[in-house]
Amino acid sequence: AGTWRTPNTSEWDYILTKRAKLNGNDPYSFVHVRFGSGSNDTVRGALIYPDGFTFAKAGVTAITTGAAAAANINAETWAKLEKAGCLFLPGCGYRDGTSVANNFAINANYWSSTANTSTDAYKIKFYFQDKKIESSSTDGRRYAFPVRLVRDL
Repeated sequence: AGTWRTPNTSEWDYILTKRAKLNGNDPYSFVHVRFGSGSNDTVRGALIYPDGFTFAKAGVTAITTGAAAAANINAETWAKLEKAGCLFLPGCGYRDGTSVANNFAINANYWSSTANTSTDAYKIKFYFQDKKIESSSTDGRRYAFPVRLVRDL
């Protein structure tokens, strides 16, 4: 307890696909959002909420998104969501050797702590424009994908 670590594939799968859905017709337990004040000043990402979360308890209007769109969240709304235990995973690029892929508006990859082979590991991948996720795909460890640190309380 109290030690920071990277979630494994089973934990990511639970967080993103096995829990109750935020909106009845959303296929996953998160919603795609844009954090910022406007379309030119935003960061696309995924809003992940804690078990038992409701927008009413957080004091914000319910966030719903279309198939290829994302709702905008401003700093005031984010402060309420964060206080209620929500997480924001921003879209991000990655490094492959000396090359950098800046595709943060389209998707995001995050490593899990689960190895697949001696050269591959499992990751999660958000496709923001298509509003879907791969929660158990693999890729070569040579890629510099970000990690999300968690700790058991």
